[in-house]
Amino acid sequence: MNKLRTTPLACNGDPWFPIDNASNLYCASRRASWCRTFRFALVLREKVDPALLQQALCDLTVRMPTFCAKMQDGLFWSYFERAGKPKVHAENAFPCRPILLKRGEEPDFRVQYSGRRISLEVFHGVTDGMGALTFLTALAARYYELHGETLSPCPDLPRAYEEATEEETGDAYLLHGNDPKAAAEKPKQDVY
Repeated sequence: MNKLRTTPLACNGDPWFPIDNASNLYCASRRASWCRTFRFALVLREKVDPALLQQALCDLTVRMPTFCAKMQDGLFWSYFERAGKPKVHAENAFPCRPILLKRGEEPDFRVQYSGRRISLEVFHGVTDGMGALTFLTALAARYYELHGETLSPCPDLPRAYEEATEEETGDAYLLHGNDPKAAAEKPKQDVY
């Protein structure tokens, strides 16, 4: 799902994750006050309960640990390091403002609420659109579970009580990008 690996490697005693091939472009072009940030939002039936949303976020980042990361600059390359616990914030600024590099322990995404809306803003190096949509949907599902709702089973939706899979946390490019069998099966298109 998102683009980080789960296998922690030691870097000054902290777990870190190599940046996958698809994320390298976004990480290389990031500056202290500029980065590729995108946003997804959803609207609930009722006003957001910030305490329940915070609990749902904490539960989900345990389930999806590689999403809760921050980019660090190494001597020759950038890498992702596990971040501290993310916090939900009341929305009070313009959307998609840059996620700053030097923000302490905060991960490279933010969850905000306003009235009935929950929004997720994320640095594109952490995940792609599908990963962000899955994270936000799983966050809403966990929020409703904590709210006392019974949800119907959905096999493609990560649940807070499940373990992360290799497909979710591995480098998809390494798994599929150099697959000669997949390239041979790809239909050829005529160029006019």
